[in-house]
Amino acid sequence: MILQKPPPTLETERLVLLPWKMEYAEDMLLFAANENVANARNVKPITNIKNAKAKIKGYIDRNIDDWAIALKTKSGNKIVGSIGLYKHAKSWKEFNKYNLSFNLVYLIAEEYWGMGICTEAAKKVMHYAFVGIKCDALGANHTNKNNRSRRVIEKCGFIKISREHDENPNATVKYCISKEDYFSLYT
Repeated sequence: MILQKPPPTLETERLVLLPWKMEYAEDMLLFAANENVANARNVKPITNIKNAKAKIKGYIDRNIDDWAIALKTKSGNKIVGSIGLYKHAKSWKEFNKYNLSFNLVYLIAEEYWGMGICTEAAKKVMHYAFVGIKCDALGANHTNKNNRSRRVIEKCGFIKISREHDENPNATVKYCISKEDYFSLYT
């Protein structure tokens, strides 16, 4: 599996998925500094330009494909989130038997929640993963408290592979989709 450096620009009807560049740091702050957005993904908010640039540098330097999610507008592209493919966590034993290549990870500005943007971006990245770089399977996860992310994952056809941990709102619920399941759903 060969990842492109930088990853290719991907497009849908409403979106452009752009490889991260340092000049997008201020755009990142518009969504990543929001505590609700950070809490939805169980990460710390990015609250200053220095940290935003460090995060983008990490995207550029690491062997991952990560994109800025941009809405197509009449005045140009407006960055509203982030989506990427990350090497799956080897500690997730449930994932190992699925021969997962990557986990799908995303964040979107709060004002765009519920508009189908993450689902649209996720489906485009899934196509890239299964067709472009020929992954065997993808993983995704959310915390119990994050029903929006659960809906995105389920709308994309992922299957739950771990049980929810009862009352713990921060427990991680894990999903996967195989190449075969992807092709049966989308071709």
